[in-house]
Amino acid sequence: MSSVLDDIDTATWCLLCDLIAGTANISTGWPRTAADTVAAVMEALWTRQPIRHTTDPGHRHVPERFIALKCADPDLGTGRVAAAWCVARLAVYARHLPHSGVGCRHHQLAEVATTARHILASDEGSWLYTTSLAARYDRDRPFATPEFTAAITIIARSRLSGRDTIEFGAGTGAITRIAAPHTRSLIAIEPAIGMRAVLQQHTSNFDHVQVRSEDCMSVDLPDACADVVYEHAALCFVDEPLFAVAEAARLLRPGGAFVRIISTTEPPEPITVFNAAFHAQLRLLGHGPGRIVSSGNDLRITDWLSAAGITTQIDTIATWTSQQPLHRLIAPLLNGSYPYLAAIPSDERRRAIDGALTATRLDRDSLIRSAHAVKTASSRLDSAAIRMAGASR
Repeated sequence: MSSVLDDIDTATWCLLCDLIAGTANISTGWPRTAADTVAAVMEALWTRQPIRHTTDPGHRHVPERFIALKCADPDLGTGRVAAAWCVARLAVYARHLPHSGVGCRHHQLAEVATTARHILASDEGSWLYTTSLAARYDRDRPFATPEFTAAITIIARSRLSGRDTIEFGAGTGAITRIAAPHTRSLIAIEPAIGMRAVLQQHTSNFDHVQVRSEDCMSVDLPDACADVVYEHAALCFVDEPLFAVAEAARLLRPGGAFVRIISTTEPPEPITVFNAAFHAQLRLLGHGPGRIVSSGNDLRITDWLSAAGITTQIDTIATWTSQQPLHRLIAPLLNGSYPYLAAIPSDERRRAIDGALTATRLDRDSLIRSAHAVKTASSRLDSAAIRMAGASR
């Protein structure tokens, strides 16, 4: 991403900042020209590739929320939110990466980035998990099982008890509401407005829990303010997980711990085969592979910390098996409960499921046995070592 920062010229920085600040000079042809410029930056950030120069804005790859940037007559409101989306990320990269970007002539990036984050905090479509996805998130996730709850309770009692804690990517509060009774204080960070609304409902009875709209790669909290920073299945949704680890190091007091809660389900062969058949059916219906954020970050983070001289202790907290009918396991696919499926019409998701059932000769009521585990990966972060590792990244 350093190359993206380096490739943005002063005029582009000024355009982005002016759109956010509401000081853009509107003139004939301006919306189309501005939209092309914003879309070029957004595509680079979205695909994590260098800025691509093209004369056909219709071929830009941008989030669904900002498809209007590719239209013949883009609206100013979309342009402002799109600029906020870009600047919020660019400010994170500028904070963590060396770069030679020149910036804007008449705006301070930190101030504009704060405004950008405020805009995004109330924008429904700027995050992967929308309000409609948040409403069915808990229903389609296995977080309410007694075994999972017991495992998180063990972690809370042994790692979080009586401590000032921060949770990265709290989502709807599946972990938060179990952990909260054991902490001295808990700051639950969740950027998506839909998820955050459910999270606030689930934690409203805890006076010591604070819900904040933040990006865990750049948190507006003071240094050394927490004893523990923890996360569960959150870092696979951020643009660069290592930036979040660096933020955790900054937020932790000396001797504090960064705890990754890792829950896994080993899919038995019937589920693996079914999932492959389902996605094959989606491709036959004209739907290409969705943008699935990496789920392989835990090993990468552990290796990066090891290279910085920081050890990670892996502990298995609980293991168990479950048996459920196939229709329960594939409900998230049918309901479109993952961001990459949400844009696919429900009748086409159903057709893909029917086709996969036919192809695999599985029955909806077939009982599937799965193996589950909850582990923790705990690291005592050293800010100086993290900074050195970041400089060499």
